[in-house]
Amino acid sequence: MLGFAQKQAWFGLYYASLPVAGVDGTLEDRMKNTLATGRIHAKTGSVEHVRTLSGFAETPDGRQVIFSFLSNNQGGKSHEAAML
Repeated sequence: MLGFAQKQAWFGLYYASLPVAGVDGTLEDRMKNTLATGRIHAKTGSVEHVRTLSGFAETPDGRQVIFSFLSNNQGGKSHEAAML
């Protein structure tokens, strides 16, 4: 789905709407003061015992890659499953 979005005319608006690691939205307090700060544009998601983080990362050489981390059946507290 994210690969499809990259090829659409509206992608720039969509990309700009995503939270940025260490900067704003749901990622404001994540990945601060790391190489990921400002280079990750992604959306978090959660339901009971499930946590996700999917989006786009800029590599040090400027390439953009798509990623998706999905964590299912978490037995601990929800904050323990949050991906930094």
